Amino acid sequence: MMSYDFKYYSGQMLSIPEKPVKPRLERNANAVEARAYADALEEYESALKSYNEDLGWYRSESASLLLKFKDKLRSDYGLSETAFDVIWSEAYDRSHSGGLQEVYYEFDRLFEFLIK
Repeated sequence: MMSYDFKYYSGQMLSIPEKPVKPRLERNANAVEARAYADALEEYESALKSYNEDLGWYRSESASLLLKFKDKLRSDYGLSETAFDVIWSEAYDRSHSGGLQEVYYEFDRLFEFLIK
């Protein structure tokens, strides 16, 4: 069994962006409350745009790290893309709820089973 930095490849060092909370206009609001709401809504729309950009970056970076892990794993095990994809898919289906490290352990078990 090989050693991998699962925290790195699973993106644990990345910060998940926090979605801003949309302001609400209370019922029967007066003019001052309505103006304050409009200002808060403008701030929210700006924050939401920034959040969506940050979320896109986060998802892209997470996908890139997972791809790096899969490429390294395929190379380390000396598998073709097709063979790797079959083992990876089964390992992922069986254990992804336990995190990347559990997927790896299942991958290794399936690989060992297949070569025997």
